[in-house]
Amino acid sequence: MRLFLVGGIATGIGMTLLAISILLSDMNVAFQAYLGCIICAVIVIFCAVVNSLTTWAGSVHPDDRLWSNILAYLLALFAILTLGRFASIVSAVFSITTDWLFRILFNTGTMLILALILLFALVGLSGRFKLREVLEGTDSKGRTKEISARLILFSLLLGGVMVLVQTGLEILNYYLYTQFGLPHSYYYAAVGIGAVATVLVVTLGVILRSKYEKVS
Repeated sequence: MRLFLVGGIATGIGMTLLAISILLSDMNVAFQAYLGCIICAVIVIFCAVVNSLTTWAGSVHPDDRLWSNILAYLLALFAILTLGRFASIVSAVFSITTDWLFRILFNTGTMLILALILLFALVGLSGRFKLREVLEGTDSKGRTKEISARLILFSLLLGGVMVLVQTGLEILNYYLYTQFGLPHSYYYAAVGIGAVATVLVVTLGVILRSKYEKVS
C-alpha cells in the first residue's frame, strides 16, 4: 500500500512539473521541470508495474489500481509528447534534426493510441470471440480450427479499425503541417493525440468501474 501511495504522489508531482514545463516561457527552467517530470514518470511506471504484476504492494482495491495505471499511462504519454517543445535542445545534444524528432514523437503517440484501441477491443469483444477462454486455455481443446477462425476474424476487424485510426491521424498531421508548418503543426497534433488518448482511457475506466471485483 505504501508503494501505491508513492506512485500516487509521484503522479501528482509529475503532472505539476509537466504543466510547469509547458507553461513557462524560460526554456532552461522549463526543461529542468521537464526532467523532473521524467523522473516522476519513471517512478510512477515502476510502481504501476509492481502494483499490477506482484504482491509487494499488499491489498489494493481494483478501482484504485485501475485509475492509478490510467494516470501512469497519461503521464507517460504527455511526457513523451511534451518532449517536442524542447526539440531544439534535444537536436543539439544528440545531433538530430527537429523534423525527425517530431516525426518519431508523433509516431510514438500514434502507437500508444493504437495500443489503447487494442485494449478496448480485448475488453469489449473478449466475450463474443471467447478470447478469455483462449488465453486461459479452457476452451481450446478439440476446437483448434474454430478458435483459429475467431482469432483471424478478430485480427481482421481490429486491424481495419487500427488502420483507419492511424490513417486519420496521418491525414490530420499532414493537414496541420500544410496549414501551420513545424513546429506548430506538431504542437496541435500532440494536443489532438493527448485529447483522444484521454477520452479513450477515461471512458475505459468508467466502463470498467461498474464491474465488481474483489480486493486483491
